[in-house]
Amino acid sequence: MKSTSDKSVHFHGKLFHYKTLFLVMFISWTSLILLETWIEIKEFRDHTLFTASEYAAAFTEKDILIRKWAASHGGVYVPVTDKTPPNPYLSFLPNRDLKACDKSGNCLQLTLMNPAYITRELYERFSPGTVIGHITSMKPVRPENGPDVWEKRAMKQFETGTDSVKEIIETNGKAWFHYMIPFITEKPCLKCHANQGYREGDIRGGLHITFEMDKIFNDFNVHRNHILTVQLLVWLAGLAMLALVYQAMKAACEQKEKAAKEIKQREHFLRNLINAIPDPVCYKDTEGRWLESNTKTLELFHLQGVDFYNKTGSELAELTHSALGEFLVKDEQSDRETIESGRINRFDKILPAPDGSSRIFDVIKVPIINNDGNKGILVVARDITSRKQLEAQLQQSQKMEAVGVLAGGVAHDLNNIIQTIMGAAGLATMKLESSHPAFRYVRQIDESCERAAAIISQLLIFSRRHDFTPEPLNINTVTSNLIKMLKRLIGEDISIQTDFAPDTVTVMADRGSMEQVVMNLVVNARDAMPEGGTITIKTSNHTATPDDMLKHPKVKEGNYCCLIISDTGTGISDEIITKIFDPFFTTKGVGKGTGLGLSTVYGIVTRHKGWIDVETRQGKGTTFKIYIPAATLDDLRAENYQPEEGDQEERIRGNGERILIVEDDEDIRRVVAEMLGSIGYSATAVATGEDALRLIDQGREQFDVMLVDMVLPGMKGLDLVRMISHRNDLPGVILNSGYTDERADISSLHNEYIKFIAKPYEFQELLKLIRDVLDEKK
Repeated sequence: MKSTSDKSVHFHGKLFHYKTLFLVMFISWTSLILLETWIEIKEFRDHTLFTASEYAAAFTEKDILIRKWAASHGGVYVPVTDKTPPNPYLSFLPNRDLKACDKSGNCLQLTLMNPAYITRELYERFSPGTVIGHITSMKPVRPENGPDVWEKRAMKQFETGTDSVKEIIETNGKAWFHYMIPFITEKPCLKCHANQGYREGDIRGGLHITFEMDKIFNDFNVHRNHILTVQLLVWLAGLAMLALVYQAMKAACEQKEKAAKEIKQREHFLRNLINAIPDPVCYKDTEGRWLESNTKTLELFHLQGVDFYNKTGSELAELTHSALGEFLVKDEQSDRETIESGRINRFDKILPAPDGSSRIFDVIKVPIINNDGNKGILVVARDITSRKQLEAQLQQSQKMEAVGVLAGGVAHDLNNIIQTIMGAAGLATMKLESSHPAFRYVRQIDESCERAAAIISQLLIFSRRHDFTPEPLNINTVTSNLIKMLKRLIGEDISIQTDFAPDTVTVMADRGSMEQVVMNLVVNARDAMPEGGTITIKTSNHTATPDDMLKHPKVKEGNYCCLIISDTGTGISDEIITKIFDPFFTTKGVGKGTGLGLSTVYGIVTRHKGWIDVETRQGKGTTFKIYIPAATLDDLRAENYQPEEGDQEERIRGNGERILIVEDDEDIRRVVAEMLGSIGYSATAVATGEDALRLIDQGREQFDVMLVDMVLPGMKGLDLVRMISHRNDLPGVILNSGYTDERADISSLHNEYIKFIAKPYEFQELLKLIRDVLDEKK
């Protein structure tokens, strides 16, 4: 497309064009008139000279005729008078003088007259003063007949064969016409001129006629002025016509320029309009040659500044990145299909980017027939990568929602079963010696329960059905408390090494979620070391850098706690490194992995507004770096935070405190009561809310803590708590459920002594929570 400056030049070029054309026409018309005037004047002048020549020739012709007549009769004799005395130059003629007598005897003396005298007398008598005749000769008989300078020059021309000489000569301010013809010696002439040596046919002289040209020139000037007047009028009329043509040309050109300007403005408007479209748009002919394109298309294919016009996709492929070029070449096939079918085609296409990423486009190809019958293709594309990602996220969300609904539906009953098995296994472990043959089987049961509980927990976390309660935490403490369980989880052929920075910042995080992160990464590291190895857990402080924020756009400035878990396993290949956080993606065999471990970690870290970095080398191991934002001073003040103490095993033992267990599952009632009794508490267990209310109303026992299942037959756990909430001696309450969504209803009780624990729970976790409730009541 032409630039604005090109348009300006184009405009002035048009203006200059019709002015130049008018100037050329003016010069041509004027030259034509001048040429025609010159031709007419020249023709009339020639005609004037011809007329003068004819006029002179008439005189000479008469003279010649008279002379021939006189010569043919032997001359003319006239009476001798004073005016016509005998010619002394003819004295050699014997019959120059004659006497003529009549019958009466009267006689006259006659003499032979020279024809030249007759000619001069004729001119003098019949054209006095206007025509001068002169007979000249190179050998004059009389001196008067000698030639002047012009006559000599004329006779020289006679010798070359010229039959006449004519010329206009200005003398004394007047124009005279000189005309001279040669005298040819004839036989009668020899009578007088033979003695001069002339022979028949010789040029012996000439007859020179001279007359004024005033009258002829006056006629010429009148006619010339007439010609000039007529030509001037014709020239002016032509100029008038040229002026009309000029005005018409100017109007036409200005109209054309105006139309061209409007077209340019419209083209500029359409250009801006098509460039304003955020989607790629281009137009091609039937051969796939690019005829038009908007800026977005050129940016997409890295063709900015490239002259794309009339080039095919294959030709443009050589001018851009190889990945984009390959796409352009393949796209030509769908262009041909659209042209051949004559139908609109719509499909999704994946466009690779030079950086290795790719985008998904919704492409529409529309066949178009122009007014001139030519065909083309309009191609419109829209980047639907985000939409596809949203659709995938929606599908994933729906899948997770379905998983969450399914997990939530069975969580309560399944967690009750797991809780019973874990409790029974825990009791068996406490009562069996480690050397007992059944001890290791009980441990396997306990570990299997932990794995089953972890899977349910992961499903609930990933489907966002897990309760999320941020609190000030020290990652060192959270991880340290898990070490014993982790060692049981990974086996004896794998060692765990720790390197905790003593001054790690406190974070606001959900304790259960952080424990889940550590456990999942450790389990993942274990599975990557089938032959054994070392897992290293480190912590450190970190301040977000510009590179971090560039790599992870949602990262904000500030301080972070970094949890680093490394292994010496097989590492992760480049082919799957981008998929490791995808839900249900696993490289493990059937039955050996759920594909939820790392996706759960990713979901937890993202929910805490942190990020994950992964470093891996095949055969050298993998390192996961988890960054969690540090808690602010406002967070710590709001939570009235106090640093956690170390091992609290002694603190959580009972001292005869009375615990009321309200649980509809008989196995859980029995196991929990036995577990609490073994640790120093006095436990009473009932199956329904009504039984619990009856015991409390009777007042025979005062309970310090109530452990209440939220899902009970008849009276629900929350209803029981509401009914006794008005009592001054309300014991501390710990609600529990296998479905964490039910915890949302606890906020309606507005009681600071009410806690919640999710099933299945570790016995140590329950004991700690009981101790927290007892301490708060004090």
